[in-house]
Amino acid sequence: MLSRDCVSFQFRVRVYDDADTTRFDDSNVTVSVIQNPSGPNFLNDPYSVTISDNHALGSIVVNTTAVDLDGVSSQMK
Repeated sequence: MLSRDCVSFQFRVRVYDDADTTRFDDSNVTVSVIQNPSGPNFLNDPYSVTISDNHALGSIVVNTTAVDLDGVSSQMK
């Protein structure tokens, strides 16, 4: 794979405890887009989410919506 065929976006997510805002945790996220001639445009950007203390492990935190000029031929993992 050529380097021009893959673009990576990196960002950090920080979560806080509502009961004690001095308690927080960070995580790095990397999104790799492979062979995409036109990148997605996310709707409702930026996203902000509040999660309860008893949120089920492994469940969805947020759904995002994006429009991509590549149409249905694009794939996401």
